[in-house]
Amino acid sequence: MAADGPATIPLRPARRRFDLAQLKVEWQRARYQLNLRLHWWTLPHTPYQPLFVLASHRSGSNLLLDYLNRLPGVQSHSEILCRLFPTGPARFQVGPRATVRHIRLSLHTLRTPTRGCKLMLDQLAASRLTLDELHAAFPNARYIVLYR
Repeated sequence: MAADGPATIPLRPARRRFDLAQLKVEWQRARYQLNLRLHWWTLPHTPYQPLFVLASHRSGSNLLLDYLNRLPGVQSHSEILCRLFPTGPARFQVGPRATVRHIRLSLHTLRTPTRGCKLMLDQLAASRLTLDELHAAFPNARYIVLYR
């Protein structure tokens, strides 16, 4: 025993657990990002009308997207800015410029004259993208705003 108290055995730092689910999502995200760039470089760029559904959570936006996708000439993505989904931007893609690029690449994968996506308001804030910057990047875009 030491003079100042009982002897302690130093513990090893806790090891970080290997998370298979997170690894699977990151693998799917890498494949999706590669697919975005493949579409961008290999498919022809055709003009389209951007449509953004700006929504808050629990506002009925999924139902609206289902209805929009049933219209002829309209296709839309779900939450493309959600970092929990494989379709979301990578962790290093932060900021307005990277977010606009991710949106543009995602819309390019669709083939209809009207191409849309759902942008959750909190995900826009987390990406540090303002509506003014979004409008500057897509000046002819149409917007549907849902809130609860």
